[in-house]
Amino acid sequence: MKPTPIFSNIQTGTSTYDDTNKATYKGITVKTLIFFALTIAAALAGALYLNSLFKELDDTNLVIFIGLIIGAAILSLVSAIVGRISYRLAMVFGTIYSISMGFLLGTITALVEKSVPGIGIAAVFGTLIIFAVMLLLFFTGIVKSGRVLRAVLIGILLGVLSLSLFTVVLVLTNVITSTEYLWLLLLIDGLYLIYAVIMLCFNFLEAEAVVKGGATKQAEWSVALGLMTTLAYIYIELLRILLIIASIVGNKN
Repeated sequence: MKPTPIFSNIQTGTSTYDDTNKATYKGITVKTLIFFALTIAAALAGALYLNSLFKELDDTNLVIFIGLIIGAAILSLVSAIVGRISYRLAMVFGTIYSISMGFLLGTITALVEKSVPGIGIAAVFGTLIIFAVMLLLFFTGIVKSGRVLRAVLIGILLGVLSLSLFTVVLVLTNVITSTEYLWLLLLIDGLYLIYAVIMLCFNFLEAEAVVKGGATKQAEWSVALGLMTTLAYIYIELLRILLIIASIVGNKN
C-alpha cells in the first residue's frame, strides 16, 4: 500500500507494523481526550491565576503576567509545529501544546468574562456543537474532503486575507466609523471560522487516512494534536465573534 500523499509524515503499509501497533479510531479518540483534559486543566489554572492577579495587581505581577502570556503563545506555536512535523515527538509536544494553549485560553477567557459574563461558556458549547455536527456530517458521507473543498479552503483564506488588508487601509485612512469597523471585523472572523471548520474536515480525513493506511500508533498523537489545534482555533474565533457582537449591541444601546 502506498503512503498517503496528503500527510507524507505518516508511514503506512500493512507490512510495516503488526496489528497491535496500528493506529485506531479508539486510540485517536483517547489521545484527543487526554489533550483535551490537559487543556481544560491548564485553562482553569490560567483563569484562577488571572483572578488572583487582579487582587494584588502591581508592576511586578503585571510584567510576570505579560511574560507568561507571551511565553505560552510562543511555546504553543512551536510545540504545535514540531508535534505535527514529527509524529514521533507528537506525544511530548502535544502535551506541551495542550498545557501552554490551555493556560493562554484560560487567561484570555477570564479576561473577557469580566467584560461580557458567560461569553466563555457560550464559546465552549459552540465549539463542541461545531465539532459534533462536522463529525456527524463527515462520517455519514454528507461532507467529504476533496478537491472542491480544498479549493474552497484556499479561496476563503485568500479572500479573508485580502479583506483584512482592505480593512486596515480603511481604518488608517479614517474612511469607516468604529461601528462599520466592527461589522467588517465580524465578517472577517466569520470567514476565519468557516476556514477553521473546513480544516476540521481535513483533520477527520487525516484520522481516516492513518487508520485505513495502517499507520503506527504514534500517529494517533499527531492526529490528536491536529484536532486540538483546530478546536482551539475554532474556540478563539467564536470568542472573538461573540465579543464583537457584544460590542455592536453595546454601541447601539
